[in-house]
Amino acid sequence: MSIIQPYTLVKDDGNSVIRALRLTDLAAGHPFMYHSDLLPEGQVFFEYPDGSFRVEIRTSAGTFQILRLATPKEIAALKQEYVHLF
Repeated sequence: MSIIQPYTLVKDDGNSVIRALRLTDLAAGHPFMYHSDLLPEGQVFFEYPDGSFRVEIRTSAGTFQILRLATPKEIAALKQEYVHLF
């Protein structure tokens, strides 16, 4: 079971909150999920604490299944799309 930690908002800046959440999740050993139009419907990117990016799909059981590693080109495009988080 994961414990959700509260975040203190210094200002109303959604990007800084999401950036903090990403860094906190990765530091705690958890992956961070990105929705992107770079992938077909139902597929998402996960960034893992080791720096790898994987393409995954939600199963009917509500879990995620790894389809493959993201390509270097996909990772670069994703980082450009979410430049405010890196």
